[in-house]
Amino acid sequence: MSLSTDTPKTVWQGIHAYVGTMGAGDAMASSWDDLGIIDENALSITTQDGTQYNLLDINGELVDYLENEPVLTINFTLLKPSEATRGKFWTMEESGSGSNRKVQVKSLLPTSHMSIKFGSASIADAETFEAAKAFIKMAPAWEKAKGFNNPCTAKLIKGATKVLFQFGKTVVGSGGSQSA
Repeated sequence: MSLSTDTPKTVWQGIHAYVGTMGAGDAMASSWDDLGIIDENALSITTQDGTQYNLLDINGELVDYLENEPVLTINFTLLKPSEATRGKFWTMEESGSGSNRKVQVKSLLPTSHMSIKFGSASIADAETFEAAKAFIKMAPAWEKAKGFNNPCTAKLIKGATKVLFQFGKTVVGSGGSQSA
């Protein structure tokens, strides 16, 4: 196998977040739900070094070194997500009807792992960042300039496939789902 030397298409705006149900054996989702547009200024991927082990000889000299895999975290903010989108991450219950309708949030912790992807909703063949297994949390927030928004944190997990993440290409389709 040889790696491509082509420069992928880059998306500078209009980036969407997508989640999907993992396949068997922690495989990548085969279909994606569009969570909506994200705040590009709040999208980041951070790496926290894994645990480091030093083997020192009797004189304190380094003889060997081992480092565990780093922890990768994706931070992003969804702008004005729908109740259905919030329901993918929170345990919620509806009560009442009409003007007395309330949606009660019972837990901010997700009930399962999901596949996650970032990419353009409109530029075909633009590069995507995809992870088959992630633990994704969403927090409630409000800002004067943006209104309600939801900062999210996704910790990537290798899972049974032993793949941490991959790059793909956007396949622009119709409706609210995308597949690659």
